[in-house]
Amino acid sequence: MNIEVIHKPLISSHRKLIVDPCNHRRTSDHPIPIIRNRYPMAYAKYSRHVECITRPDNIILTDKGSIIEAKDLERIIVWFPIKRKHRDLPNLDWIKDGLEVMAERGLHKKYNIAFPAIGYYLESQQIDYWDVLGLIEDVFYDSGKTLDFHLAW
Repeated sequence: MNIEVIHKPLISSHRKLIVDPCNHRRTSDHPIPIIRNRYPMAYAKYSRHVECITRPDNIILTDKGSIIEAKDLERIIVWFPIKRKHRDLPNLDWIKDGLEVMAERGLHKKYNIAFPAIGYYLESQQIDYWDVLGLIEDVFYDSGKTLDFHLAW
């Protein structure tokens, strides 16, 4: 996979697939408000999933290792859980599991991707965005597509 580090906001991406980090449950700031507002049909699908957090068969839809793919008119938004509660710090295991699900679905081979530099804005040393980039390289190694790693989101 060709990875480019981008210093522009995630919303400015021209990539077909945009990854939007979110929590286990919806809050006002997650997913990213500007993406939520620009792609209302994709956000509606995400909202339906988190408002009824489990299916009848009791499978949790937005949890570690789960992603929600939602198509809007011009983009595919992947709602990507990175932590349980909005006050928690992003969890590297959650990120790895989400990337593996994307790889299992072949998304990294079908689409050029815009991915936020999770960890870039954190003052804590719990997660480093370079570790996130390393996970992306490890999991998406077999793709010929491009991934923009956005430092601004």
